[in-house]
Amino acid sequence: MVGRLVIRAALALAVLLAIAAEPEGVVGQIGPQDRIEIAVWDHPDLSGVMTVNADGTFAFPLLGPVQAGGKTVTELEQELEGRLNQHYLVSPHVRVTRVEVKSQQIFILGEVKNPGAYPLVKETSLVEALSLAGGLTEEADPQKIELFRNGRGPESRIA
Repeated sequence: MVGRLVIRAALALAVLLAIAAEPEGVVGQIGPQDRIEIAVWDHPDLSGVMTVNADGTFAFPLLGPVQAGGKTVTELEQELEGRLNQHYLVSPHVRVTRVEVKSQQIFILGEVKNPGAYPLVKETSLVEALSLAGGLTEEADPQKIELFRNGRGPESRIA
């Protein structure tokens, strides 16, 4: 019984994928299935919410397929402004916002109130991740938390 509790408590944050094992800034990169809102100032016909396809592209009026996967919001804004300026508009101003992030997730398992997959929308601390999952259960031992990154680990033990 005690051994089982230790194992379950050790899994409280068993698999936190994609937080720090990725290159710096990856959290800000657009990925497949993310939803992005694009606003082109003074051109509502070019504005709207788009879903990034599995190959990292989305269809944009006038320009056709645009590669968004792997780019930051700023990089995508600059690309759209450049392409629109080159062919269609004079000095366009484009704003891109990530409305829904589905491409990056963390998995919080073990003795937490709501284990499961959670979207990783920003750099997330251990405390923030625990909070997403509703906190630890009464059976959890906070001295036995283990952190796994990219399915490897445990990388560190929180004691």
